Amino acid sequence: MHDQAAEALSGLRWLSAEMLYQPPPSSGPARLIYEQALHSRLDELSRCEQSGVLLLVDHPRSAEALHEALWRRPTLRAALVVVNPQPIPKRDLDTPRRCHWPEPARWRLYDMTDRWARLRAALGFAAELRIPYLLLPSWDSVWGRGLLAHLERTCLAHAQAGRPAAVSPHTPWQHSPTRGAGVSAAIVRATVAAFNRQGRWLKQLAQGKAQALWGKMSLIPWQAAALLCEKADWRVWEDDRELDAVLQAEGYPVRAVVIEKPALYRQALSVFTEDDLLRLIERHLHYTLDIPDSLARGATLLSAPLSPGSLLWERRHDPRWQQAIRTSERLLAQAQARIRQRLEQYGCSWVDWGRYRLVAQPGQPFVQVWKSSAIAL
Repeated sequence: MHDQAAEALSGLRWLSAEMLYQPPPSSGPARLIYEQALHSRLDELSRCEQSGVLLLVDHPRSAEALHEALWRRPTLRAALVVVNPQPIPKRDLDTPRRCHWPEPARWRLYDMTDRWARLRAALGFAAELRIPYLLLPSWDSVWGRGLLAHLERTCLAHAQAGRPAAVSPHTPWQHSPTRGAGVSAAIVRATVAAFNRQGRWLKQLAQGKAQALWGKMSLIPWQAAALLCEKADWRVWEDDRELDAVLQAEGYPVRAVVIEKPALYRQALSVFTEDDLLRLIERHLHYTLDIPDSLARGATLLSAPLSPGSLLWERRHDPRWQQAIRTSERLLAQAQARIRQRLEQYGCSWVDWGRYRLVAQPGQPFVQVWKSSAIAL
């Protein structure tokens, strides 16, 4: 399958890696959000010559929903590869029993997250085939006309010693309405409020003084892909931070691009309720548990005080945004309390993502990845 995919994708200039950890939603508002975001990416990719899509899936059936979308765009080449993490011996770990998970004997430990498995495959293809531009989008990335040209200009403008820069767009619109999906404006505002408090951070991004690569979307030249294949540690949970750290340590050019125009780039989440947003916040808090005392120190942008320069600063007197800030702060406090309770009881905390349960421990950058044969997460 790898050889067939390599043959199908050889000679491309642009390759977008669509990673499917499960089948897309089959119907309803979540399906609309997924389809509109997907079509935005395929439309923009179709505007680039010599472009294609690498489908990295847990099972071939997960990609069935994409066949028609690709058929409608005959200029795009496509290949499918099944990629999953592999089970490993538990060694001395007894996490399922210690944490009182149901049917602990039926949990198996895996070597990495499913996202890492597919990231490594995407990076490997780009490096092996020397594809100039590898694109790593998430499901909720919405691309507008001209985004890829904008990223390419940034990539070349910040090249060093003949090495094009790795580039990652950042949008303050972490959630946005989707036509026909019925996402409430209050939930959109609360999500945006949760992630847009710190004004100085946007300036640091633009100046190259903060983490540049982000998991929602990035453009990786093949030279950077080869370096990441060799150096990145796939045991680390927050893969985008690890990829960024490797490039920075090796002196490879990497830049973030702040895009405030939602027509050019935004995100559209399947976040409809406060419970959905609570789960999103809780997952992001887990990413920082490897930082000592992260909950106490507020080592996350979610805990940053509202400051000048942030997206919310000019909206801080609007009653609707004031309510959004209160909602996000309340949900942040709930998520922190849930994690603290688990840490006090078990010494670790976890979150279910796709079919896997990811376990984080304070001060430990490496994640445990579990899956149960008895439970559909």
